[in-house]
Amino acid sequence: MRNPFRRVFPRLVGPRMDRLLREPPTNSSFPQCLANLLIDISGSMLGQSIDQVNRGAAEFVEQLSHDPVTRDTLQVQLVTFGDTVKVRPFVPITRLTPPTFVASGFTPLAEAILKAIKRTEKHSEFLGTAAEVDVLKPHYFLFSDGIPTSEPRLCRKAAAAIKRREDAKQAAFYGFGVNDAAVKALQPLFRRQVFLLGDQDFVQFFRIVSASVLRVSSSSVSDDVDLSPLIHNMLQLPQPKRPDPKRLPGW
Repeated sequence: MRNPFRRVFPRLVGPRMDRLLREPPTNSSFPQCLANLLIDISGSMLGQSIDQVNRGAAEFVEQLSHDPVTRDTLQVQLVTFGDTVKVRPFVPITRLTPPTFVASGFTPLAEAILKAIKRTEKHSEFLGTAAEVDVLKPHYFLFSDGIPTSEPRLCRKAAAAIKRREDAKQAAFYGFGVNDAAVKALQPLFRRQVFLLGDQDFVQFFRIVSASVLRVSSSSVSDDVDLSPLIHNMLQLPQPKRPDPKRLPGW
């Protein structure tokens, strides 16, 4: 079927733009909230853990697709890392159907971060220029139950990319580890404190992301929303002290 949006944006041609224009914002009068979920589906997630991920993802979509705020403002990109890094591009929450995740492989976490950033910035540029839609600061939420298996140079590249965007207030990145070892392994990548998820409660991760994007979706383009207090309150766990960056292990 011919794309009805092509006549609105006549200079946008080619199959890639056709795919983008099939998923316009549900209501372009509201600033769009771009949320990235970076999900560890490596082999160590087999069994109950991946079952919790699937249940949490379904609950996340069910809640936010019916919320009066997020159903008009939230766009979600799913990025999984295990055997490979797979990016499921941004779609409005009302059109998101989460897949059934299957655990396997290693933990190419740095590659997942870099791909998520690249795709997000392209989509944000498209919304802001071609579609003339206001875009809130993108947010990234990542959890992992282990140590990244990415090459050291890619870990350094991902950490530098996060630092640049955090320092410029262009994006916000929140990391979650399921135990102290995972938190310690993730912290060098992030500017903010990495949170201890605890008890491998992956459903709780999705509930935290739900509450977080609700907060962000209710903000304005000029707001700089800090989600850390909300996350602390929801976790209700003793969190590790923020480490001294000079003492963090290098790659």
